[in-house]
Amino acid sequence: MNKIKKNLVASKIIYGFVTAAFLILPFLCMAAEGNNLWNYDSVQVAATYDDQKKVTLASDGIGGAIIVWHEYEYFFDDNWKVKVQRLDEDGNPLWTAGGVEISSSGAYPIIAADDVGGAVIAWQDSSSDDIYAQRINASGTPLWGVDGVLIGTGGYVSAIVGDGSGGAFIVFSLSPKIAHINSSGVPTSPGFDGISLGGGVLALGDPVITQAGSNEAIVAWTNGVKNILAQKVTSSLTLPWGATPVLISDNARKEIRSEIAADGSGGAIITWARQPEVTQSTAYVVAQRISHDGICLWTPGGVILVDSSIVGGSDSAWRTYEVAPVVAAGPIGGAIIAWNDWRDESATGGNDDLYAQRLDELGVPQWAANGIKLHTDSGNTSQRRPRIASDGGYGAIVTFQDMIFYAYSIYAVILDADGIEWRNYVYYDGDLDDPGNNQTDPVITFDGTGPDPTGAIIAWIDERGSSDNIYAQKIEKEHITLFPDLIVESIVINPPLPDPYEAFTVDITFRNQSAINAGVIIKCGFNPGYKPFSFWDYWYLLGLEAGGTSTRRFDYPDGRAADTYTLSATIDPDNSLTESDETNNYLSVPLIIIPSDTDPPTPSPMTWELEPYQTSTSSIFMEATTANDPSPPIRYFYNFTTSPTGGSGGSDSPGWSLSTGFVNGGLSTNHQYGYQVKARDALVNETAYSAISYEYTNIETPTGIRFGEITPQSIQAMILNKLSGLTLSNSGWYIQNSTARTDSGWKQDSDYWLNKGLSPNTRYDFMAKARNGDGQETSWCTSANTCTLAAVPRADSFYDVSRTGITANWNLNGNPKTTAFYCENMTAGTNSGWIMGSSWVCKGLSCNIAYTFRVKAKNLDGVETEWCKLGSQSTLPCPGYYGDFDEDGDVDGSDLKRLANDTSLLALSSFAANFGRSD
Repeated sequence: MNKIKKNLVASKIIYGFVTAAFLILPFLCMAAEGNNLWNYDSVQVAATYDDQKKVTLASDGIGGAIIVWHEYEYFFDDNWKVKVQRLDEDGNPLWTAGGVEISSSGAYPIIAADDVGGAVIAWQDSSSDDIYAQRINASGTPLWGVDGVLIGTGGYVSAIVGDGSGGAFIVFSLSPKIAHINSSGVPTSPGFDGISLGGGVLALGDPVITQAGSNEAIVAWTNGVKNILAQKVTSSLTLPWGATPVLISDNARKEIRSEIAADGSGGAIITWARQPEVTQSTAYVVAQRISHDGICLWTPGGVILVDSSIVGGSDSAWRTYEVAPVVAAGPIGGAIIAWNDWRDESATGGNDDLYAQRLDELGVPQWAANGIKLHTDSGNTSQRRPRIASDGGYGAIVTFQDMIFYAYSIYAVILDADGIEWRNYVYYDGDLDDPGNNQTDPVITFDGTGPDPTGAIIAWIDERGSSDNIYAQKIEKEHITLFPDLIVESIVINPPLPDPYEAFTVDITFRNQSAINAGVIIKCGFNPGYKPFSFWDYWYLLGLEAGGTSTRRFDYPDGRAADTYTLSATIDPDNSLTESDETNNYLSVPLIIIPSDTDPPTPSPMTWELEPYQTSTSSIFMEATTANDPSPPIRYFYNFTTSPTGGSGGSDSPGWSLSTGFVNGGLSTNHQYGYQVKARDALVNETAYSAISYEYTNIETPTGIRFGEITPQSIQAMILNKLSGLTLSNSGWYIQNSTARTDSGWKQDSDYWLNKGLSPNTRYDFMAKARNGDGQETSWCTSANTCTLAAVPRADSFYDVSRTGITANWNLNGNPKTTAFYCENMTAGTNSGWIMGSSWVCKGLSCNIAYTFRVKAKNLDGVETEWCKLGSQSTLPCPGYYGDFDEDGDVDGSDLKRLANDTSLLALSSFAANFGRSD
């Protein structure tokens, strides 16, 4: 089976123990938020001098509870009275102090919520044994007259449940009988004395009742032959299952202590104890589910949850002492059932323990066979009187009383659906100075409809005062475990450095530095470190409250010989306590007994092993020279003197330290701080202070570079972020053009550095660093780059001019050959596109036309220059004569030579025409 986590949280102190070893094995925890519990010592419901007994309660539906009890007045009426009080979600009483008196002569009250913030209460008159009922509203006002409504005569009032409409069903008398009263206080016909639950039935055990839907209820009880019966009744006092009750079980063993819970489908789940007879030695805890129409749905005779012949234990204890199961139903027909049994009892009958089992809707056990143990005590203790409430889902909360130090305390266990992760909570375990006070008879209700955090409210009878009073506590439905943290806070020797054989004392202080209470008994130890041998002195601490301390003194009136001893103390040396930190339970200190020493440690004045040195923009580290002295230990104190630059955060070391190093954090960036150090020995002989050493904290590293104005020959550059203390001493920033191998030098202003003498259209990489007032430099920032602008190209002459083409030319003007240029024929509306080079051949032109050109450039980042006007150029004239084959403007011999090579008719006719011939 998976190991179950067993942890307890104290509303006061905690729990199980080994009697033989006198050692408590505490497991501590608490809800996720401790302030969701009520008052640390729980809440007293009604402070009176009279004994308060028979407590029970119901939820008020909004996070609180209505609690009812009977009270015996010794000094006035010498009579029992029924009183009721309402607590809100924070545990504050809302009604009359001392409780609202419901009856001046009543006893054995029972209660059911009316679902609108009030409740219906029934009780037995202490003089006539008649049964009465009263409804009280959310304000504490009785609604059914001064004395309530008479329900029946004679007999014991046993059980009550609301009808879902503001009224209630009430079971009473040994017959047994049941009555119904509506929300207005009118008993349902036949009225007085109600009806019998079946002909000739007899209730040997208290009947139990649960709602079975709107205006219906199911009752279960043990009859005269010790079998379990059940009957269903409506608010009109009819019996849907007939006049004869349904037989749930007729086993030969004695069947008693039945409990019941609604199954959510109009039926119920019933559990009971089957105790052995002389001829039937085996004991059982049994459960059965009955449907809305009275049919048993699980194994005939019931599902056996525990079998004493399997789990063992004393047969006599199983037969003689009580086994009391309780049941809480789940949302779809299943249930969690808890009980006490005697499997761990050998003979005496004082060691019953709590177990639980979850059944699904088919009655199949979901947890370990014979149940899981709810609470582990290593001692011979008694856990009994369990009560249970569903958590609104598949889990449940079980409360019970547990015998510790011969007195009962109240505990609760939260179970989840798997039964694996659960938490124990303690609500009050008695006065630590008088552990004989009992807390008994817990009752519980779950507030599943109240405001967050939802949880269970538990009430019980408490002997902590001069009379029995009712106390209550609320827990959250949380499964987050928090643990205490116990430490040895200090070991104080007085005087701190005794002389040889001088009397001294040792005070050891233990602290619970968590918000979780710890106890009941915690083992502690002290080793006085005597020579030639040492030993541990163990004792036991009776609990440590959250944040609490405990101090123990050891006296040594004869002192000790001169020597160095190690005194050590520990808490929880056996690791029997589960803590949030298991590593801090031990502390040791030196005890130094030496002849008188009046000399300070050396060197004096103190010196620096490492003078103050910045370790960040907000901290400075320093280290003193290790001092020497015959009276160890040597401690060091660092003194902050001043900040000449006005920086904040400078501070001394926090007292005298064994460490030779000290870090002063929280300082201002790039400010100067001064420090000095001194040392002292165990006899408080101090050195003189060292020389004061000053140091600047570091300056911020530049985060990047921003660029300002850029030209073809220059770039403006500046660091991106603002630097602290820039003008202080040697502080400054520095930018380097790593491409051009030029730099800004160290600057202390916020102006751009103008990097001149650069080449046009060239990419340059820059990086920056800073330095503090001591000249300590930061690392370089991430490099950034940019490009100078391209130079505007200069005009050059045209060439290769013809009738159809012109070659435009320009000068690069210092731009690299990789520079792109864009030339445009403004007259023709044509362009070169972006090209490299210094010319463009513009073709397809017309003869004898003047064309105007311009050109521009762009750099590597695409930034364009202005236009450069290249001027205008005309193409050659159109042909003046048809025979001008060589296009020189006339017809002559050179044209004839051309003609010799072109004998086409066109060429001939053209040539002739120039001479006025057509033939």
